[in-house]
Amino acid sequence: MKNMISAKEFSVELLEQTNDRFIADVDSSTIELYESFYLDNDKKCIRFKKRSIQVDSWKTFLFTSINSIEELKDALVWTANVKDHLSYIEGTDLYLVLLMVNPFLSEDEILGYETTELFCRKYIIRNDETIHQFMERTVFSNLVIGIDSEAITDPFQAALQLRSQSHPQFTKEKIEQWKSEILSGKSGIELVDSIF
Repeated sequence: MKNMISAKEFSVELLEQTNDRFIADVDSSTIELYESFYLDNDKKCIRFKKRSIQVDSWKTFLFTSINSIEELKDALVWTANVKDHLSYIEGTDLYLVLLMVNPFLSEDEILGYETTELFCRKYIIRNDETIHQFMERTVFSNLVIGIDSEAITDPFQAALQLRSQSHPQFTKEKIEQWKSEILSGKSGIELVDSIF
């Protein structure tokens, strides 16, 4: 973020960017409880759930701004307190997003915090990082973006095609027969009998 925004502003922008794919809980009694565990004014807790999944499991995101190691420690204590109130399953989907007001951590220190999953997964927003760059390295990333499905090659089909190049007797018909038989679920002996 070129001009560092507050944690609340960042969370609002994230809500806007993810609204088409995620349902968000921003003001329930659960959110109020989690936010009450932390005294900092620039904080926000949001629970997200994918729209496409009919499971009642939420991803809990905690957003806060930090300006010192002490504030970082306070944010980690907040995270631990929230985790204590989450179910076991939801506790594995707890995320802490930290916005550094003044960069006081080196890149190595940032990577150290982000790779340690003690309490939760942690993300520290870099000064030049955009909301889209943040999304691309989190659960908000689109797994498939603009991929032409015609360009995707089935690895099994590709292996059979390659084999047919070195063995001319391995025709398209044989390839289709082999593929059909191999994917039929037959046991080893049945498969050998049907192919040969």
